[in-house]
Amino acid sequence: MFAIELVSHLSLQYSLPKSLAMAKLIINVMATLLGVPDFYQPTLPALVRIGRAFPPLCDDIIEFLLQLGRIINSKLSTFSLDKPSGEELFSAALNENSRRKECPIEREMSMLVKYTHLNRILQKTFDHLISSTAMLRHRVK
Repeated sequence: MFAIELVSHLSLQYSLPKSLAMAKLIINVMATLLGVPDFYQPTLPALVRIGRAFPPLCDDIIEFLLQLGRIINSKLSTFSLDKPSGEELFSAALNENSRRKECPIEREMSMLVKYTHLNRILQKTFDHLISSTAMLRHRVK
């Protein structure tokens, strides 16, 4: 995570070919870690800085964000938002007495909150990326 933040800040300061190569590597590494949701919450804003430093990479970044968004939406669609059954409540009460086991309802709610928060961060990142690159295009013209 530190390396991603560092490369994004250095890319803004020094838009050199070496920085471009490192930024491409960062995007590829992030794409390989699509199954790790905790990884993306602190690192998604770095993509905006990379896109601002290297506008030609915006297509790759947008493609990655869309792919991550599809994964998040598919995860969110798997959560049941129905009221728990009596059996689930009973097992949750039993599990509450045992501190070693985590309640399945609490685990599901925790994952739901995590993916919902990640979805919001993803949308903000996408919005910031689009607006910052649009401002760059208007400045160039």
